[in-house]
Amino acid sequence: MNIARGLRVAALATIAGGSASAQDARITVTFRLRSAADSSAVVGASLTVDDSIALGYSDSTGTSHRISLMAGAHVVKVTRVGFRPLVERVEIRKETLSPVEFRMEALATALGTVVIGGKAVALRMTDFEHRRLHGLGTFFTREQLDSAAGRSVYDLFRAKGVGRFAFKGSATVLVSMRDSRVCEAQVLLNGSNMKSAVTDLNQLRIDELDAIEYYRDITDVPVQFRRGQANCGTLILWTRSR
Repeated sequence: MNIARGLRVAALATIAGGSASAQDARITVTFRLRSAADSSAVVGASLTVDDSIALGYSDSTGTSHRISLMAGAHVVKVTRVGFRPLVERVEIRKETLSPVEFRMEALATALGTVVIGGKAVALRMTDFEHRRLHGLGTFFTREQLDSAAGRSVYDLFRAKGVGRFAFKGSATVLVSMRDSRVCEAQVLLNGSNMKSAVTDLNQLRIDELDAIEYYRDITDVPVQFRRGQANCGTLILWTRSR
């Protein structure tokens, strides 16, 4: 696999330093990912520092979580579906500007299918496969859904012991507990909010779905889906292509 060398760009604000000793100083820094093609934010990129510190995923501005690092050289690794993986050696000093910015090169995308883990996957599902292999949620693939044909989403979740449920009128909804109160999870269809105010899981047939992903807590929800009622968990339904 070719590894692209990122371009570190001068950025916005000076980082506050640590102790008086440069050797012992700890410096708070963030990293920002931009597309090399058009400078747009790269959302949902996975960042790791020194092969041991996972920073999670870049947010809607392409920025990582803050991290406090010892002054000196560090290796930052970045991966994102659709972009060339990046490995960059960064020298962190008191005078380093934050966020440290990297440019990522987009990969050319061919129409049809791609292969992930030896399996051909429709292009629209490549991000789902990436999250399934590296994420923190609960995932159901097309094969798993086919093996439970005829059931509703509620039937499937109940059989697998996934999630908690409550009745909202005559509808069965997915819930979690937040601050000692019942909180209804948001439901996204193909990554977008569903139009109906109430989503009855008993009426959602898995025969019509390509995949399902569920995140119980907002800390597990990928940044691109953190909207609406994400604090209460997020259920994402991917419909079958006809």
